[in-house]
Amino acid sequence: MRGLFVVSRAGAPLNHLPGPWHPEDVHRFAVRHGLTFEGRVLSREEYAGLASRVRDALP
Repeated sequence: MRGLFVVSRAGAPLNHLPGPWHPEDVHRFAVRHGLTFEGRVLSREEYAGLASRVRDALP
């Protein structure tokens, strides 16, 4: 399972964008928009837990 999560400052998952995302591209996007970027490897359970709590997701 691969995807990109947008997380609030409080740590709540806001958005989920599934699919492979190249870390350099995401980092460049974050810098350009004044956001913080953190790359992480999640277990299947952690990923599913975050995905189930987002307010907005793409299929």
